[in-house]
Amino acid sequence: MLSYKILVAEDDAFTAQIISNTFDILGIEHTVVHNGEEALKEITYDFYDLVLMDIQMHILDGISASKRMRKLSNTTPIIAFTSCNFEEIKHELKAAGINNFLGKPSKLNQLPFQLLKYFKQVA
Repeated sequence: MLSYKILVAEDDAFTAQIISNTFDILGIEHTVVHNGEEALKEITYDFYDLVLMDIQMHILDGISASKRMRKLSNTTPIIAFTSCNFEEIKHELKAAGINNFLGKPSKLNQLPFQLLKYFKQVA
């Protein structure tokens, strides 16, 4: 079980619900927002150990939101969570201050275990 507080920025309602249900079952504290603008507001008012950021969102995309977070001197680790091809966007992710990348797996129930591996790497 992860004892971290995670902000999930995901505009697809179905995917957000699956992530939320999975985190609820595992007892992982989390907040779900549905676009980058909401993520910026949330990260300003509350502390999170990690942001799981979808890249392609309406209103404000994940790369733009991440850039703005970094301009606010927010150092919370950001993991891009996207179906985009990593090789095609890796330079944009780095320039935006995004720390890591997770492809959207076909089985979202594997996500907590991928995050656990990430936390072990940075611990």
